[in-house]
Amino acid sequence: MKPRYETLNRVGADSLKKHTGKNWDQWIAILNRAGASEWSHQTTAIHLRDRHRLGPWWQQIVTTGYEIAIGKRIEGRNLKGEFSVSISRTFPVDRRTLWQMITSAQGLAVWLRPMSEIEFVAGNFFERDDGIFGQIRTMKSEERVRLTWQDGEMSKKSVLQLYLIKRKGRKSVLALSHNHLVDGRWREPLRALWKQALEDLLKLSADFSADGSESKETASAAKKQGRHPKSPGGNSAARRASSRKSVRPKRK
Repeated sequence: MKPRYETLNRVGADSLKKHTGKNWDQWIAILNRAGASEWSHQTTAIHLRDRHRLGPWWQQIVTTGYEIAIGKRIEGRNLKGEFSVSISRTFPVDRRTLWQMITSAQGLAVWLRPMSEIEFVAGNFFERDDGIFGQIRTMKSEERVRLTWQDGEMSKKSVLQLYLIKRKGRKSVLALSHNHLVDGRWREPLRALWKQALEDLLKLSADFSADGSESKETASAAKKQGRHPKSPGGNSAARRASSRKSVRPKRK
């Protein structure tokens, strides 16, 4: 029998079943029986954690999809009407190596792109050369990171969350969720930004080892691009132009 809900929250029923053991129809039926239609978002997520043992990322995916299915929210927006963007990618490395990569100098240069080298610990601030700035708020080693993200053109700060998810074998998933966007025009530029960041991190993972070293080929390519492979610095003008083009929404 064909499922009623094939895709919710940009996640297909087959993918959901692969990662959680159940498709959308099954989760919606389970949550309806539990009385979740009257619960808050947080209460539903906690129920999925405690009763069904879902990790943080899948708690949010299932809860949000359920709220869309019952008409409690519009896809791509939270209950306050704010917009969000979610994207994920599977990596051919275990979760520990993935964590070491995204928190290393070369990993940060790919996805966070700070103006200068920073110590990636909770409480520290960062600033990009495109004017975006924020603070690393919380982190749990090898599992998740939460940081604020604000552009001078944003009326309020948004929140970026990274989740690292174990997979069978020597694989893991990096999932990004960018939330609390007041203006919907930011969704597609940010989706493009994070899609490219994940693709670049995937390329880096091929040459990244757990001790934080890069291959000779990667180092050589980095020098040709005008940056030292161990530093977030480099060709600032090129990076600034690229980031401004990809991040900010077009003015009407």
